Order: sequence, then structure tokens, then C-alpha cells
Amino acid sequence: MPLVALLAAALLLCLAPTADAAVASRNGVTLSFEVDRTTVAPGDSVTLSWASSGAHRCIAKRGWRGDKEFQGVYTTGPIWGDTQFRLFCGAGRGARVRIDQYVSVSTDPDLISEPPAEPQPQPEPEPVPQPEPTPQPQPEPEPQPDPTPQPQPEPEPQPDPTPQPEPEPEPEPEPEPQPEPEPEPEPEPEPQPEPEPQPEPEPTPEPQLPPTLSLRTDESEIDPTGRVTLTWSSEHAERCNASGDWAGNRAVSGNATFQLDSYSTFVLTCSNDVSSVTQMVSVGVRNLFVSWQAPTRNIDGTPADNLEGYRIYTVDGSNYNMTMDVGSAQTTSANLALPPGTYDLVVTAYNSLGEESGYSNRVRKTSP
Repeated sequence: MPLVALLAAALLLCLAPTADAAVASRNGVTLSFEVDRTTVAPGDSVTLSWASSGAHRCIAKRGWRGDKEFQGVYTTGPIWGDTQFRLFCGAGRGARVRIDQYVSVSTDPDLISEPPAEPQPQPEPEPVPQPEPTPQPQPEPEPQPDPTPQPQPEPEPQPDPTPQPEPEPEPEPEPEPQPEPEPEPEPEPEPQPEPEPQPEPEPTPEPQLPPTLSLRTDESEIDPTGRVTLTWSSEHAERCNASGDWAGNRAVSGNATFQLDSYSTFVLTCSNDVSSVTQMVSVGVRNLFVSWQAPTRNIDGTPADNLEGYRIYTVDGSNYNMTMDVGSAQTTSANLALPPGTYDLVVTAYNSLGEESGYSNRVRKTSP
């Protein structure tokens, strides 16, 4: 199988190095990276915290690895030896910063950093008694003179009126007896027809909700003849049907395991009488092998002794898409998991400062 030869003079060293500090900034990318303790006892752990702005990607190296969020907090496992924690954040070539934090392990209790202490509650101050106010004497009101009573005129006597004789009442005539009226017979009520029974209304059925579906796989890339497990679950669905690289009717929830030797895509559709929903996942098989030669000198002729790793790109016209980051300078080959097809591939190298070389020559590979 042909080798991908890296251009020996491809490593560009024209970028300024990133300062090894708790805060670093470069070309619009700013990174803050801290550790809560720098010296610990064997088996202790530390807490790392970071925040970045202007970055498109953050990658952890050394004592921790993998892609990281643009800000967060991470507690390590037990630390048994001196450890270096490295964090890269960048937004493309020339806009990348790096910060290293070092934690040493010691059995000397005078050197071990204590974890930050939790704040102790402060006692509430006791109330200071306030003196009661001294009552002030109130001045007695001055006596007011009684007003002099004014004599009231006596009423003049009025003559008694002459009594008038009351008129005698006239006798009322006695009423003549009236014959009592004979009671009229009450009419008998007419019989009313009994009401016809009305049918009870049928209950209104509740509206059916559209289905939901979750489909996931335990691995996104596997080695040839490796196994992968699919897991799915749905709500409000009455039936599910598989297509793609699996087929047939499926339960509304479950799992299935497959052995793969090539790139595979799994499609699942679940439905009810209202609507349907479709989910799709793909699993790559690492069966496209590429290799390259490591550069030995920089573009200025100095030894390339600070290599950090390599990046593999697929080329589509004028677009270069990174497919894999090989984070080891000693690794000079890789197995890629790509969909079936023919690809043009190039490789670059980068150093511990995050500086990246130019592209190597192209090679054409076919993924089965």
C-alpha cells in the first residue's frame, strides 16, 4: 500500500509561542486555565477550571485528553506521580493558545496544598440593650374661669283651651247574610305522555399525539469485524420499521447487536395513525490504512524536536476537511473510518506550540 510522504520542510515556525500562564490571548482567542492545588499527596485529586472566548474548539492533552467545552470544571481521578495538564483552544491556523498546569506529588506534609476551605458561618451579633427613655414631666394646665351663667326669660302662661264635646259615633248597619257559594268541582288533570328516553352521548376520544423516537449506538467507529449495539425507544408509536443496513419490523423500543466489516447506516421509522418520525445513525469501520514519514527538520533547518502529532485531511476540490487528529509524534500510520468511496488524502504535522505545517503530497485511497 503506498505511503503518504510528508514534506520534510513543511513545518512552519513563523508563529509566536503561547505564554505558559493561567491566562493567555492570541488573535482574538482568550483562555483562562487554573488548578486548585499544585502539590498533593499520593492518590489525591485536583479540580481544573477553564473559560475561553473566540475559540471554535478546545482540546485537552497530557494528564487529561479529548475535546472539551469552551468553559467548565473537571475533577481528576487519583494522582500518583507528577502530572502536566495541557489545554489548547483555537479558532483556526494562527489563532490558537495553550496553557499548561503542573501538579506535583509529595509525601512531605509541609509541601502538600490543602484544598480550599469552605467558608465558616459567622455568629450573629448579640443585640445591644437600649436604655429606656426617661419620662419627661408634663406641665399642669392652668385653671380656666367658669363662664358666668346668663339668666333665661321665663315663659308667659298660656290660657287653657275650652274643651270641645266629642261627637257620638253613628251606629254601623249590620250586613245582610250572603249565601255561601257552592264549590265548583276541580277538573281532573289530563294524563301527560311519558318522555322518551334520550340516548347517552358517546364520550369524545382524546386526540392522539404524534410519535417521538430516540435511536443511538454505543460506538461511532469500530475495527473491522467489530460489534456495535443499537438502542432505540419511542413514545405514542404503534409500529416501527427498519431500513438501510438493517430491515424488518421492530418493536417500539429495544436493542440489537451487529458485527460490521464496512461503513453502515441504520434507519428506523416509527408511526401511528397521526404521523411518523425517522431517525438515522451511521457507524464507521476503520478499514482505510494510511502511513507517512515523520519530518526531522524545521523550515529553517533546525531539528524538529518538539513535534506533538499529525492531522489527516480529506481534499474536496479546494476544501480541506480534517478527518483525524493523531495526538502522538511517534505514530506514523492510522486506520480511517470513512463512508464507501474514493478520497484524496494529505497529512500535516504540528508542534507543542500548536503551530502546524503545510500539506503533504496527495494520495488517493478507496474505502470499501
